Amino acid sequence: MKGGITIFKKSICIVLLLAMTLLCGCTDGKKSAAIPDTSKLEDTEASDTSKSESTNVPGRSSQPVENSESQVPAFIEEIKNLSDGELLYNYINGLEVALIRESELIFEDPDEIPSETLYMFFLYSLDTSNYYEEYEKLWYNENDNKFHIPIKDIKAHLDCYFEHYSLDPTKIYGYSATENAVLTNTITGFGGDVWTKVKDKKFDYDQLTLVVDFYEDGSFQKIIETKEYVFRFYETGYYLLAVTKK
Repeated sequence: MKGGITIFKKSICIVLLLAMTLLCGCTDGKKSAAIPDTSKLEDTEASDTSKSESTNVPGRSSQPVENSESQVPAFIEEIKNLSDGELLYNYINGLEVALIRESELIFEDPDEIPSETLYMFFLYSLDTSNYYEEYEKLWYNENDNKFHIPIKDIKAHLDCYFEHYSLDPTKIYGYSATENAVLTNTITGFGGDVWTKVKDKKFDYDQLTLVVDFYEDGSFQKIIETKEYVFRFYETGYYLLAVTKK
């Protein structure tokens, strides 16, 4: 009898253990169901964050960058601070003294500029260069007492002032096809006076449109003509985009 009771008690214990195991399993299942799986959400958030950051990387904006005052280079600010007299002296008066009559510089498209006028502009720009003496020594030929100026050097100089142009060396007086150079007795000597006043000026980022009145004499009483000049400046110089009469 005692043996039967013992077996019965063991059976009850086993049943109780099984019941407790099942109960714990149900509780864990409920807990796991109540806690959302955030692994996918975290992956999605990380992906969205990376996309958002990539659109803010400097230099990768899909929007066009517009010119603004904050983007204007320092050298443009320096030019803006020049007085009217300084603008005329630096960019107008010398040019108008050097390029006169048939060599007058008037154009809307640089490709329209005659080759002889381009050559005269080259001499003018050379005359204002800080390296004039070096060029003089480079080109001077003691055998014929002339300057032999290679066309490649002329073009290299013009490249600093015109974004594009059409130069035909055969149209330049003194051109030697044998040397592909211009032979000339002098590369300087411009002189004279012009009487000018700035009528209007307008800056547009790196461009300057300058309207200039030319007077008959130093009394500045009678205007004889008006010209408009369009410049595009870069850090070490400028391009002439157009010169027209108004």
